[in-house]
Amino acid sequence: MHASVLAAPTALILLLSACSSGEPASVPSTNEVQTSGASVQQFASVIAESRGDVDDWLADWHEATCSTLATESGDPTCQALLLGGGLTAETAKLKIEGATKPGVPAYIGEPPEEIAIIWGATEKVAVAAADAGEALPDDCSADSECVKKVFAFVTAMEDLQSKYDAWEPYM
Repeated sequence: MHASVLAAPTALILLLSACSSGEPASVPSTNEVQTSGASVQQFASVIAESRGDVDDWLADWHEATCSTLATESGDPTCQALLLGGGLTAETAKLKIEGATKPGVPAYIGEPPEEIAIIWGATEKVAVAAADAGEALPDDCSADSECVKKVFAFVTAMEDLQSKYDAWEPYM
């Protein structure tokens, strides 16, 4: 009985494979690079994931009534938020850069032509926010340029949030 159960599917497979005409399609090897580009939705997904953290940071910053002056005076909540904000900006930059950087796990390819300009502009603003976050001093009371650096960072984060807003049609 066992042999008859296997005979029917085997016969069907042989029959179907014999009926196919032409040469078998080639299967790409695992070493070949796929040339089909990533979709607009894949890039929008990267933006959506990154956006949440930036939105949350800005909401926390404003909710705590932080400002350049509060930071300069040593407000511990604002100082802590700045440290977290720097990490948030760096993470946003890495997510965005990683999407188009071959060899990293987040790589999805080059952006489609439809979004190439907005992608490049978003990446540029994310890099500026990360750079501004990197420039923040650990202790504002010890840095005479602190107010300017905090202002530049918060402005860069708001610019990044605005650039994320431009992605709404793709979300």
